[in-house]
Amino acid sequence: MDAELLYELVVRYGYPASFIAGLLSHVIPFIALPYLTVVWTLSKTLNPVILGVLSGLGAGIGKLSSYYVGLQGGRLIAGSKRSIQLDALKGLIKNYGALAAFIASITPLPDDVFLIPLGMMKYELWKYLAATISGKVLLCLTVATAGRLMGGLLDIILGEGGVYSFLASILIVAALIYLVFKIDWVKLTGVLSVQGWQGLVNLVAKEGLKALIVKKQPLHSPEPAKARPENRE
Repeated sequence: MDAELLYELVVRYGYPASFIAGLLSHVIPFIALPYLTVVWTLSKTLNPVILGVLSGLGAGIGKLSSYYVGLQGGRLIAGSKRSIQLDALKGLIKNYGALAAFIASITPLPDDVFLIPLGMMKYELWKYLAATISGKVLLCLTVATAGRLMGGLLDIILGEGGVYSFLASILIVAALIYLVFKIDWVKLTGVLSVQGWQGLVNLVAKEGLKALIVKKQPLHSPEPAKARPENRE
């Protein structure tokens, strides 16, 4: 299927296409289709609020598969020592599980690493669904609004609609996702929790944006230099 045909299908089916794209892109854990590109493309002609809600609803419902995978995994270890550990963990995060699911859902990052354990712990399904759906809706609303605001600029540069604007949308979304992966979110949240926003601003002002970029870890740690034996005569 070439890009021109894909673009025509997305535009023709509109709102249903956004819901189906969100649903199908999250049915298989750890494998995500570029549904945000569909949202971005349709935002130029459709209502961004309705578009964001429908696509986010589909994406959130699709995340039921991650919950189910975790649930089945939890059943496999029922009665073992690991099951006891899961129960203890559930008691520890029972007040924060929904918040963790929500935060994981509002980013384009792979969120299954956070959502599958909630299924293993038999976290309340309604809380799980409420968190994932609301998170995905917020994400899709943001993308749809940005697409509506920036889509006009793309049309001026690349022409009204068409495959070139569609491909440009794909590149923009890919660039945003790449940026999300490059940011050291662990460090960022750590600075915010300890020093607040002022501390984050001071860090960036002092070290630049490179302070928030994930640093590559060396594949092999350098071996310590061996001491040369003394030459005794």
